[in-house]
Order: sequence, then C-alpha cells, then structure tokens
Amino acid sequence: MNSNELPKDLQKRIEIIKNEAGKKGALRDSEGNVIKDRYINTSKTRVNRTYAKLAREIYAIYNELNSR
Repeated sequence: MNSNELPKDLQKRIEIIKNEAGKKGALRDSEGNVIKDRYINTSKTRVNRTYAKLAREIYAIYNELNSR
C-alpha cells in the first residue's frame, strides 16, 4: 500500500515516522552521489529505543486502519 492511499490523518503520521527515521539525511560523496540512503545513514547514530517507538506508532496506525 502506498501512503497516498491512506486517509489524510494517517498519511501525516506516516510522514512524521519517515522523517524521524531518516532525520540525518543521506550520506553523499563529493560529487553528490548517494553512498547511504537517509534511513541507513540515520540508523548508525540512533538507539533501538527510538526505533521501538517508531515501530509502536506504525503498529498503532495499522490497527487504526484495520478498525475503520
């Protein structure tokens, strides 16, 4: 499912999760080519507690979507 197919309120919550998971941005070389995407690059400096919080929010969104 594409996030654009979700109701607007859930789309906003998914965008917040994606932005938090990729907060640090992509790692690029001197020519601007992506070496590590924003999610992998951010994961190197985050703790599991942060990702556990994001996973709980994804699960909450999933439950909300299925209860509608």
